[in-house]
Amino acid sequence: MQTPKEIVMANLWTTLSCTSRLSLSAFVGAALLAITGPTAAADDLHVLWNRQCGGCHDHAGDFARDSLRVIDGQLVGKRLGDTVNTYLEKHNGGYSPEIIAAMADMLKAQAGTPDLFRTMCNECHGLATQFVREQIVSRDGRLYGRYSGHDVGVTLRRHGGLDDEQAALMLQVLARIEREVHRP
Repeated sequence: MQTPKEIVMANLWTTLSCTSRLSLSAFVGAALLAITGPTAAADDLHVLWNRQCGGCHDHAGDFARDSLRVIDGQLVGKRLGDTVNTYLEKHNGGYSPEIIAAMADMLKAQAGTPDLFRTMCNECHGLATQFVREQIVSRDGRLYGRYSGHDVGVTLRRHGGLDDEQAALMLQVLARIEREVHRP
């Protein structure tokens, strides 16, 4: 059951055009990051990537698909041949074992997944990470629309022209991103 505030927000959200939604989402996201500060941002792997890596390596998914490959279960740089884990121990001042493991898992997942969100959803929903941060919540291991309360898995089966296989993959991707942006 939705609260009156959630109902108002859902109605407001549906009346905005895609462009207005993207602008509002970007503004709210920037404001939230400014308010929550570096501690919360450090918990979000995608914010960490954008701050520490994105300046040289651009979008994490593009970097993973273009510059990395999986060999014998290990994520390896195509150019240098080092494992990502070994490389991140020293690169950019080095990272903690926890961050290295989480970052390697994120990049490995992206390297092995087509960018379906960008090709099918980006026009209306913007970047996947921003969409997940602002529009999706996880409850009891399932994803729901933050304002609509709708089960995302059910919605994907009838939304955006996705076939059943694409809807299943999209749900997996959104669940992975949700775990990456809301790490414990």
